[in-house]
Amino acid sequence: MPMTSSNTTRMLTALAAVSMLTCSGCEARQLGVAFSDKQAANVDNTWVDAAKACWPALQHGYDVESMKRYLADPMHFRAAFSTYSSLSDSDLRAIVLKPVTTAPAPDSSMLSRSQTAVITRYQAISGFDSSTATANTTDSSAPPDALCAVHPGTPVGFK
Repeated sequence: MPMTSSNTTRMLTALAAVSMLTCSGCEARQLGVAFSDKQAANVDNTWVDAAKACWPALQHGYDVESMKRYLADPMHFRAAFSTYSSLSDSDLRAIVLKPVTTAPAPDSSMLSRSQTAVITRYQAISGFDSSTATANTTDSSAPPDALCAVHPGTPVGFK
């Protein structure tokens, strides 16, 4: 039986919906959009400090307001803090309103065997100089409160 154009359209729509559901932690560019539909009302300044510790290149060319705009968006937040990628958009929008230290514990298991330095939430907001940090080589496991691995460049989607 030949496929009609309405069947083709329905199939493509269904495939797009499935890909969006299975890609909840994907980067904004992979979804073909610049920002999510809903963003947090505000972002606590400690998240800006933490993002700059995890991504030292953000210290150059990004002011506090532009950083808040990116971190208020769940897709960009996931790109900056992969340890929170499994949380829902609404959870992320609620988390960024409060200080980093009040957020649920990050999933530090995803940072095991990192090739770059791994830092905790407290290090990220305490003025820790991540550019001089060395990778954890003792047992290949991240500390329980590890927020991120220090990355060169900027998170996907940040311009």
